[in-house]
Amino acid sequence: ATSLDFGWSPGAVGRFRGSLCGTVRNKQGREVAKSTQALELLTASAVEQKLAAVAKSDEQLAALLAGKRAKDDYLRVAHTVLTNFLGYAREDLSRDEVARAWDAAVQMESLAADAVAHDRSSLQAPRFQTGRLTLDGPCTLGKALLPDGTVEARRPVQMVGYGHFNDVRRDVEKFPGYGTNLIQIEFGPRSVLPTENAVDDSALNDFLAVADRCAKSNVSVNLLISPHYFPNWALEKWPELKDCTGGFLGFCVHAPEARQVLEKFLCAVIPRIKDHPALHSICLSNEPVSVELTKCRYTRDNWHQWLAKEHGTVARLNERWRAEYKSFDDLPVPEAKLDGSPLVYDSVRFNQEQFAGFHRWMADVIHGMAPDLPVHAKIMMSAHWGRSPYGIWSVDPELFGQLSQYNGNDCCKWYARNGECAADWLGENMAYDFQRSVADKPVFNSENHFILDRDLDVVPPEFIRNVLWQGAIHGQSATTIWVWNRAFDPLSDAAGSIMHRPADAAEVGRTTLDLNRLAPEVTALQRLEPEVVLLYSLASILNGDEHNSALARTYEALNSCGAKLGFVTERQLTKLAATGEVPLSMHKAKVLVLPSVTHASQACVDALARLATQGVKIVQVGKPFGALTEYGAERAPAAKLDAALDLPATAKELWQALRPRLADWGVHPLAEVVDQSGKPVWGVEWLATRLGDRLLANLSNYLRKPVRVRLLVDGRAAQVADRITADQAQPSLELPSLAPVLVECR
Repeated sequence: ATSLDFGWSPGAVGRFRGSLCGTVRNKQGREVAKSTQALELLTASAVEQKLAAVAKSDEQLAALLAGKRAKDDYLRVAHTVLTNFLGYAREDLSRDEVARAWDAAVQMESLAADAVAHDRSSLQAPRFQTGRLTLDGPCTLGKALLPDGTVEARRPVQMVGYGHFNDVRRDVEKFPGYGTNLIQIEFGPRSVLPTENAVDDSALNDFLAVADRCAKSNVSVNLLISPHYFPNWALEKWPELKDCTGGFLGFCVHAPEARQVLEKFLCAVIPRIKDHPALHSICLSNEPVSVELTKCRYTRDNWHQWLAKEHGTVARLNERWRAEYKSFDDLPVPEAKLDGSPLVYDSVRFNQEQFAGFHRWMADVIHGMAPDLPVHAKIMMSAHWGRSPYGIWSVDPELFGQLSQYNGNDCCKWYARNGECAADWLGENMAYDFQRSVADKPVFNSENHFILDRDLDVVPPEFIRNVLWQGAIHGQSATTIWVWNRAFDPLSDAAGSIMHRPADAAEVGRTTLDLNRLAPEVTALQRLEPEVVLLYSLASILNGDEHNSALARTYEALNSCGAKLGFVTERQLTKLAATGEVPLSMHKAKVLVLPSVTHASQACVDALARLATQGVKIVQVGKPFGALTEYGAERAPAAKLDAALDLPATAKELWQALRPRLADWGVHPLAEVVDQSGKPVWGVEWLATRLGDRLLANLSNYLRKPVRVRLLVDGRAAQVADRITADQAQPSLELPSLAPVLVECR
């Protein structure tokens, strides 16, 4: 048999728990296989009974808010979630989504019980008030209503909310109750320029109407101007624009005809919106990449000009490349194949500069009309760590950071149901630290993915808290979550979204409140400068997976050492060698780590020598540094090293090798995290800093089980008080899995 059908009478059973046991026997009757599956059978009537009980609990929450707990913002979040998700669950029942409605009911029942049991009125959070924001290094400053009723004009604010379609527009007035304060919505050139000689302001007026509602609700709005919604009439008039494509952008962004269309669009939109008090910023593009360029004559001409500027003469190019070209014009624009050849190495650098140049052009057009309006792009930082044509082939976060006011990105962090850690945290932490190392600007993840599309399994609230809180610790000051939409099609990208998960939606609100309540402390941690820096080598990544693997393993190992981590790039080191300008991440660095950096330019070698004379320790991990030039030519040992370590099979083994040496290299965290027996703790990230006369430490346990730790300050155990929960000081601390802890050491 390949299937088994069974059923029961819904009139007789409301809810049934049991087991289904199946046995397979051969012809002789001997058992050959057996399996037991736990079952929970539900009917709509059973779910409705639980929803009715949740509705009564919600009435209780409303009464508390109307009375003695009127100032409990956390209670208000729970009430808002229950009020709205009750309707969603009943809609699920009407669409035969019984299991999803039951899951929501169970979550809301627990949420209501917690809200009633825990009075958090004393933990009031400042609330963002509509007004223009200013930027100060990693943080965003805005107007905030304080718990005592006064308004602080320039307070660090954490902007958290949702994107990206009709439902966020509909729910603007509800979001403060949910605890959030930011949305992202979009429109593009196609809706504003319906024909070559017409301008339609309907989409613009719709946006302004939403922005007006946002202003009244103290919700900020980020506009994605979506150049990928390019007018069809323009593609029909200039079909050659389709010769250059990539991802969402289905047209040549370098052609003057395309830029003429985009500039007309921007000139129609920006003057109308630039002074709106609810406008947060402009997102220039959605997941931008530029991949197919071989047919583009503009790219070809620019490529040849770039080669002439980079190499001077064809003879010099041939010497570096070990080639025999007669003219720069003989060099083709290569396909997007990251094979590590000299042609591809230079082509990647050229394409990165050209594509960033397009975004700089858009930024300049906008700033010509609105000089103070922040811009950024939704670059896919998750694609940065590897040899993907949708990452490094055309996108360099360093160049995008230079043209933007926010370090914009689209990034992801997933809950891990298997393995040592309870989250796949590495890529996003590295991404934020990388962007903060190349531009001293806040991170804005405007498409924050932390629930996989179509994932219908449980994603625990503590993971949601980890994503938002740790994102802030690593430099994020604004984020819009993918996606505020419900779906009944299991193949929809919105299937399994946060709008089906009341416990997770509540955790978004609670974490946002905590981030804003403790914004000065969070900002102090954001301002930490790297002490240990890793060299990110484009030349090495293009030539294989060794560098990228070693980079990730080394970062993971160092992340449990209490040192602020950063990155330095080939471009930064080249500038250091040429001008003496010390890269941003190296201002207070004690150690520069070279993780299997197999390829390096002479400029990088010279920069390392200069850093060594300034007291920076140079540490090699894995393959020898710079045994090959950036173009693959062999060279003698390239740098004087303070230490050379093998790359072990696991990050934990590397942590065991690196951690004892950090003190000798000048790295001394303000606090040390140890277990009850005084031994170092693996799998826990921690950072410590001072805010005035207070010593703060942020800790995140990525392991699956709780870990009890002590904090040592100057070698002595400190009393620690949890600032998030406002608990009393104690000599040790239990770190739950994933839920971060911010403590004050006394």
